[in-house]
Amino acid sequence: YSGGGSRVTQLGWAGTVPVPADYDGDGRADVAVLSRASSTWCISYSGGGSLVLPFGYRTMTPVPADYDGDGAADVAMCHEASGRWYVRQSSNGAHRQETLGGPDFIPVLLLPLIHSWFGLP
Repeated sequence: YSGGGSRVTQLGWAGTVPVPADYDGDGRADVAVLSRASSTWCISYSGGGSLVLPFGYRTMTPVPADYDGDGAADVAMCHEASGRWYVRQSSNGAHRQETLGGPDFIPVLLLPLIHSWFGLP
Protein backbone atom coordinates (compact mmCIF):
# COMPACT_ATOMS: atom_id res chain seq x y z
CA TYR A 1 0.00 0.00 0.00
CA SER A 2 1.14 3.55 -0.61
CA GLY A 3 0.62 4.42 3.08
CA GLY A 4 3.34 1.98 4.11
CA GLY A 5 0.93 -0.53 5.66
CA SER A 6 0.36 -4.08 4.67
CA ARG A 7 -2.59 -6.39 4.34
CA VAL A 8 -2.67 -10.13 4.81
CA THR A 9 -5.68 -11.96 3.42
CA GLN A 10 -6.23 -15.67 3.19
CA LEU A 11 -8.58 -16.35 0.36
CA GLY A 12 -8.84 -19.60 -1.50
CA TRP A 13 -7.99 -23.23 -1.06
CA ALA A 14 -6.46 -26.04 -3.12
CA GLY A 15 -7.72 -25.86 -6.70
CA THR A 16 -8.25 -22.09 -6.77
CA VAL A 17 -6.54 -19.75 -9.19
CA PRO A 18 -5.79 -16.07 -8.56
CA VAL A 19 -7.88 -13.59 -10.57
CA PRO A 20 -6.87 -10.18 -9.15
CA ALA A 21 -8.39 -7.07 -10.72
CA ASP A 22 -9.98 -3.79 -9.64
CA TYR A 23 -13.50 -5.17 -9.15
CA ASP A 24 -14.78 -2.20 -7.11
CA GLY A 25 -13.36 0.56 -9.30
CA ASP A 26 -11.32 2.28 -6.57
CA GLY A 27 -8.09 2.16 -8.57
CA ARG A 28 -6.54 -0.65 -6.50
CA ALA A 29 -6.42 -4.35 -7.32
CA ASP A 30 -8.67 -6.55 -5.22
CA VAL A 31 -7.62 -9.97 -3.94
CA ALA A 32 -9.69 -12.59 -5.76
CA VAL A 33 -9.64 -16.31 -6.53
CA LEU A 34 -11.67 -18.64 -8.71
CA SER A 35 -12.49 -22.18 -7.61
CA ARG A 36 -12.11 -24.33 -10.71
CA ALA A 37 -14.17 -27.17 -9.20
CA SER A 38 -17.26 -25.07 -8.44
CA SER A 39 -16.68 -22.06 -10.77
CA THR A 40 -17.11 -19.80 -7.76
CA TRP A 41 -15.42 -16.40 -7.68
CA CYS A 42 -14.38 -15.11 -4.23
CA ILE A 43 -13.49 -11.42 -4.22
CA SER A 44 -12.17 -9.43 -1.25
CA TYR A 45 -12.55 -5.73 -2.06
CA SER A 46 -9.61 -3.49 -1.15
CA GLY A 47 -11.99 -0.97 0.41
CA GLY A 48 -13.77 -3.62 2.51
CA GLY A 49 -16.48 -6.15 1.86
CA SER A 50 -16.49 -9.24 -0.30
CA LEU A 51 -18.41 -11.11 -2.97
CA VAL A 52 -18.90 -14.84 -3.51
CA LEU A 53 -20.34 -15.46 -6.95
CA PRO A 54 -20.92 -18.72 -8.83
CA PHE A 55 -20.22 -17.87 -12.48
CA GLY A 56 -19.08 -19.94 -15.45
CA TYR A 57 -18.00 -23.55 -15.75
CA ARG A 58 -14.79 -25.29 -14.75
CA THR A 59 -13.78 -25.79 -18.39
CA MET A 60 -13.71 -22.02 -18.98
CA THR A 61 -10.82 -19.57 -18.73
CA PRO A 62 -11.20 -16.53 -16.43
CA VAL A 63 -10.76 -13.22 -18.30
CA PRO A 64 -11.70 -10.41 -15.88
CA ALA A 65 -11.48 -6.86 -17.26
CA ASP A 66 -13.62 -3.71 -17.47
CA TYR A 67 -15.82 -4.69 -20.42
CA ASP A 68 -18.66 -2.23 -19.69
CA GLY A 69 -16.43 0.84 -19.24
CA ASP A 70 -17.56 1.75 -15.72
CA GLY A 71 -14.04 1.72 -14.21
CA ALA A 72 -14.49 -1.60 -12.39
CA ALA A 73 -13.44 -5.04 -13.63
CA ASP A 74 -16.23 -7.40 -14.66
CA VAL A 75 -16.28 -11.09 -13.77
CA ALA A 76 -15.86 -12.86 -17.11
CA MET A 77 -15.14 -16.32 -18.51
CA CYS A 78 -14.26 -17.58 -21.98
CA HIS A 79 -15.13 -21.01 -23.34
CA GLU A 80 -12.17 -21.58 -25.64
CA ALA A 81 -13.69 -24.44 -27.66
CA SER A 82 -16.68 -22.36 -28.77
CA GLY A 83 -15.20 -18.85 -28.60
CA ARG A 84 -18.04 -17.74 -26.34
CA TRP A 85 -17.35 -15.08 -23.72
CA TYR A 86 -19.63 -14.65 -20.71
CA VAL A 87 -19.49 -11.35 -18.84
CA ARG A 88 -21.23 -10.28 -15.64
CA GLN A 89 -21.25 -6.49 -15.90
CA SER A 90 -20.20 -4.74 -12.70
CA SER A 91 -22.28 -1.66 -13.58
CA ASN A 92 -25.66 -3.39 -13.35
CA GLY A 93 -25.14 -7.14 -12.75
CA ALA A 94 -26.46 -7.97 -16.22
CA HIS A 95 -25.02 -10.97 -18.04
CA ARG A 96 -23.65 -10.59 -21.57
CA GLN A 97 -22.59 -13.27 -24.01
CA GLU A 98 -20.36 -12.61 -27.01
CA THR A 99 -18.74 -14.95 -29.53
CA LEU A 100 -15.17 -14.19 -30.49
CA GLY A 101 -12.91 -16.89 -31.87
CA GLY A 102 -13.58 -20.60 -32.04
CA PRO A 103 -11.87 -23.95 -31.52
CA ASP A 104 -8.37 -23.65 -30.03
CA PHE A 105 -8.90 -19.95 -29.40
CA ILE A 106 -6.53 -18.60 -26.73
CA PRO A 107 -7.99 -15.48 -25.06
CA VAL A 108 -4.72 -14.52 -23.36
CA LEU A 109 -3.36 -13.46 -26.75
CA LEU A 110 -6.14 -10.89 -27.01
CA LEU A 111 -5.55 -9.20 -23.65
CA PRO A 112 -3.37 -6.41 -25.13
CA LEU A 113 -6.06 -5.82 -27.77
CA ILE A 114 -8.84 -5.76 -25.15
CA HIS A 115 -6.94 -3.32 -22.94
CA SER A 116 -6.28 -1.07 -25.93
CA TRP A 117 -9.88 -1.35 -27.15
CA PHE A 118 -11.27 -0.19 -23.80
CA GLY A 119 -8.52 2.40 -23.25
CA LEU A 120 -7.04 0.52 -20.31
CA PRO A 121 -3.37 0.90 -19.29
